[in-house]
Amino acid sequence: MGGFDFGLKLITDQELIGLYGKGCVDEDYAKHPDHYHRMYHFPEKNIYAAFDIGTDNLVVGLKLTTEPIVSKNCNAVRKLKNYETGKRINIGDLKEKVIKTYGEPSEEKVKKNDIVLYRYYVGREEGPYMEIEFSKDKVISIWVTVGD
Repeated sequence: MGGFDFGLKLITDQELIGLYGKGCVDEDYAKHPDHYHRMYHFPEKNIYAAFDIGTDNLVVGLKLTTEPIVSKNCNAVRKLKNYETGKRINIGDLKEKVIKTYGEPSEEKVKKNDIVLYRYYVGREEGPYMEIEFSKDKVISIWVTVGD
């Protein structure tokens, strides 16, 4: 997703900064410098991104969302390679397309404001997974991570 394959060699936070600029880090950085988020706004698509930075300073996940999770002043210096999953699911796609593409989720949960969360596990429940959130049956965020 975003041009990253979290099943291959992971990049470092420093490499991420080299690609997209400093962006902004979340408040977790001060408390947990070994696990935090480096966040960006991509103005050409008005999409926000939160890269999960984990142990060893590696990028271990990416969330793309329409939710303004960071200031628009945290603009990336370049575009992502893409804004879709490996199977071409994009923000704005309908729930039916997600189910047709990935099947029924491993877990479904209704969150506040009628946001529906689908969780897809890859292999085992402790391993890599993807979360897709919907509002009114349209994708509003996608998160892919290598898991634990």
